[in-house]
Amino acid sequence: CWALCQLGTEIGMVQTDEKYKRRGFARCVVAALTQQILDQGETPYCYIVSVNEKSRALFSSLGFREVSVATWLVIND
Repeated sequence: CWALCQLGTEIGMVQTDEKYKRRGFARCVVAALTQQILDQGETPYCYIVSVNEKSRALFSSLGFREVSVATWLVIND
């Protein structure tokens, strides 16, 4: 399992290999990154696509809460 930490406080791109899912690895990685950011005196945050219920549940279980909704736009050439 792995995740990216961008700009020092944004947690994203959490991925777990299919054969290792449902073992708590993503929770451990996100919890560790969250604690590291908090220890630096910063506020961790993430962006989650609204239909990604698993990520929403994971981050919610670790104390994250929704503070705003973003709209992503795509420009087609």
